[in-house]
Amino acid sequence: MSDSEGGRSFTLQNGAKSGQRPFVSLRRRSDTVFSSSTAASFDARFPNQNQTKHCWQNYVDYYKCVNAKGEEFTPCKQFYRAYHSLCPNEWLAKWDEQRENNSFPHSLDP
Repeated sequence: MSDSEGGRSFTLQNGAKSGQRPFVSLRRRSDTVFSSSTAASFDARFPNQNQTKHCWQNYVDYYKCVNAKGEEFTPCKQFYRAYHSLCPNEWLAKWDEQRENNSFPHSLDP
């Protein structure tokens, strides 16, 4: 640091004057390499995460898939297993009834 003008202004090591914001390099860290790009696995510290959205999305995705490809299309079966493991039976019964009555609140067209 150097003192000037009666001690009121000084220069910082990085060249900025007092009262100015110092220059900060926001260099991208390219040295961080991710070994894989998979989703985070189950974390026992957070067991109570709300699965409602996942339940709903898998239910909708299953019926969209079935309407587009048929029940025997293998990827559709993954959605089926997912929503059956996540959704309460009462919700499934209600949604099935709504689908039968054409009052389901989401389009199931592919």
